[in-house]
Amino acid sequence: MSGIKVMLWIIAIVFMTICSTDAEDKAQKWGYDKEDGPLRWGKMFPDECGEQKHRQSPVYINTSAVTFIEDFDQISIVYQKNHEHKMSILNNGETVKVKVEGQVNIVGGSLGEAYRIIQLHFHWGSEDDQGSEHKINGKAYPLEMHMVSYDNGRFATLQEALSGFNSLAVLSTLFEISKEDNPVLDTLIHAVEEVAHKGPNDIIDMDWVDPQSLIPSKTNHFFRYDGSLTTPPCLENVIWTVFSEKQTISEAQLERFRGCFYQNNDGEEVPLVDNFRPPQPLHGREIYASFQPKAAVPAAPVDGTDSSSIVTSSLVLIIGMLAAALRFF
Repeated sequence: MSGIKVMLWIIAIVFMTICSTDAEDKAQKWGYDKEDGPLRWGKMFPDECGEQKHRQSPVYINTSAVTFIEDFDQISIVYQKNHEHKMSILNNGETVKVKVEGQVNIVGGSLGEAYRIIQLHFHWGSEDDQGSEHKINGKAYPLEMHMVSYDNGRFATLQEALSGFNSLAVLSTLFEISKEDNPVLDTLIHAVEEVAHKGPNDIIDMDWVDPQSLIPSKTNHFFRYDGSLTTPPCLENVIWTVFSEKQTISEAQLERFRGCFYQNNDGEEVPLVDNFRPPQPLHGREIYASFQPKAAVPAAPVDGTDSSSIVTSSLVLIIGMLAAALRFF
């Protein structure tokens, strides 16, 4: 009898281990589909991306509510041209990611330290009126590029930096549609085509692209706030810089991004589009601007954002309309 009990205990332990491992694997999988997309990340990763986290990204930027900081300086990307630097590209099923090898640093922007660029990736939509993660005055853009870096002054490696305070810095560039191709993107677009049907394990070397050429020319006009990574594990240690000036991309070039595919949970190859997280609540955070933007109030609230300023503006408008109506009658 004792032998049977021991055998039953062994079977139970093995069963629980299998179930636990399977649950962990499922919990760790995320994407942009309905069952594993951004609206479910809070439940899938409550300790990292849940409602109790108050420094999440992206955010909605209302230029009427930002705080002007005069001391912000211009941002530059510096590296020694005669040293070896490499880029490689992959389609990991969530985005197109360009890995950067070599000492390529973001300096200026009142970041304090030099932040070493490790990769850049993109978020885009199936339509021209969606795709970007950050929205400015209610407007979304068809493509957003994130240039990810870590504080190379305080931390020797990225792994060390992941647990540090404000140890990551991301430059966000929004793209708007242009009639003509943007020649700056030619090399990148060719590389995107190379990985359109590739998997996450297919990393392809690509020709070097000067990172400075990919961001806007006016790098002294930007928004700044403290936030997080926009994908799990949603680490809240990111200094965000969102450039005010936009880069350009033609419809034909944008279609190359939309021509990327990935395998969904059913093993089917489907288009990789709409890989963006909606704006998250500010929870009292301030958004700063290095310039004095034109005041603008959006026409409608944006999902996942603080709406107090929008509600106030709407009330003012309604009261004004009522007053006008009363005068008329």
